[in-house]
Amino acid sequence: MKKPLFSLLLLLLSHLVLGQNNVFIGQYFKIMPAFAPGLTGANNFLDIKTGARNQWADVEEAPKTQFFSANGTIRPGGNAYKHNSHQVNDPSPYVEKPVKIGLGGYVINDQVGGFKQTEGLISTAVHVNIHKDINLSLGVSGGLNHTRLDVDYLTVRDPNDQTYNDYLASGFQRNSLKLLFGLSAYSDQFYFSYALMNLYPSRDDRAVHDRQIAHHIIGGYSYALDSQFEVIPNFHARKTDQQKLLLDMGTRIRYQRNAYIGISYRTNQYFVSMLGFTVNDLLDLGYSFEWAAANSSLPNLGGHEIVLGLRLFNHGKYVPMW
Repeated sequence: MKKPLFSLLLLLLSHLVLGQNNVFIGQYFKIMPAFAPGLTGANNFLDIKTGARNQWADVEEAPKTQFFSANGTIRPGGNAYKHNSHQVNDPSPYVEKPVKIGLGGYVINDQVGGFKQTEGLISTAVHVNIHKDINLSLGVSGGLNHTRLDVDYLTVRDPNDQTYNDYLASGFQRNSLKLLFGLSAYSDQFYFSYALMNLYPSRDDRAVHDRQIAHHIIGGYSYALDSQFEVIPNFHARKTDQQKLLLDMGTRIRYQRNAYIGISYRTNQYFVSMLGFTVNDLLDLGYSFEWAAANSSLPNLGGHEIVLGLRLFNHGKYVPMW
């Protein structure tokens, strides 16, 4: 397929599917604050993640995503040592504190042909212990989204097209303020989160896009098969004003809370297989491969995603379920 026509197809796909609200990351649970601000700082250590996703690996102008995320607890409130089995004379470090505050942020860069977007947000959350190991948290994220079009990749059949002229008037770029508000409940065995996202274009960009709203619902549950294996079903549902409900449903099997394999299905007719492992409760590595369903009309060219994580100040050597 010729470059301009293929780029135009990718630009259309990015506008209809990505739309600044639907960043596709197969291992989305690796960067929870990007979709669930209420889970910022849920784990009592500094959680750092970096990753890259390359969809349609053999196509030069295919969707590509890079991201970096970091979040932790700035006011320890949980019990970082509660998983230890050693008895001590001074139990004070083991006493639960009812409130803690999480702080973090992330940067995501997306590119599809000549369509590029970069967003960076800072997030914070307040966590309250409401019953034994169950916590309730309220989080908020805020930052900027910058979207731009490279005109060298763009073919226009009708120079009088209104959308084209709106983008032309804005210099083929737009800036938006992005805000997320999220409420979460979680424990060592489950997590559930709802987040409302608002994208506010700047004054000069409102001719191109009005305010966008998206809803994100994320959940997961850990069921122990025995002392070694556990099954973790999970889902991620998202809905925007312009698009119908998109649902990602999957299951992971984890061995000794370290190594896992899993598979998920996204209702845009893609499957995602994944595997990962943790080294010394400090480093974790995740890899996923994405392919189109047999009845899909989308290209079945495969996609790769790799995520590298680092857990600092993990004094309790805790490995969470996400």
